Amino acid sequence: MATRCGSASRPGFDVYPSQFTVSAAFRLGNIRTDGVGAIIDAWEHERTPGLQAVFRTPNSELVRRFGRPYSRRLYDGDVQWRWAELVARSGEGIEKEGVR
Repeated sequence: MATRCGSASRPGFDVYPSQFTVSAAFRLGNIRTDGVGAIIDAWEHERTPGLQAVFRTPNSELVRRFGRPYSRRLYDGDVQWRWAELVARSGEGIEKEGVR
C-alpha cells in the first residue's frame, strides 16, 4: 500500500500522486468522471503502473537499469520516481520479493 501522500490536479481534472509525476503512468483518475473514492482507491492500492513500479521495484534494480551502479552516490526521491516511470512505460513489471 502506498505510504507517501500528496497529489496534483491538472486542467481537465486529472489527478496524479504528485506534481512531479504528471504522466499517464501515474494518472490516478479524473475527479469529475471517476470521483474521489475511485482516486483514493487507485492511490491506496497502487492501481497505476507508475505507483506499482515505485513501490514494488527495488531501488537496486532501478539503479542497475538507469543509474550508475558503481557510483557511490545515494539515489532517493525524484530520481526514483522518474526511473519508476521508465519502468512503467516499458511495460515490464518488476516486483520486490514477496510483494504482489
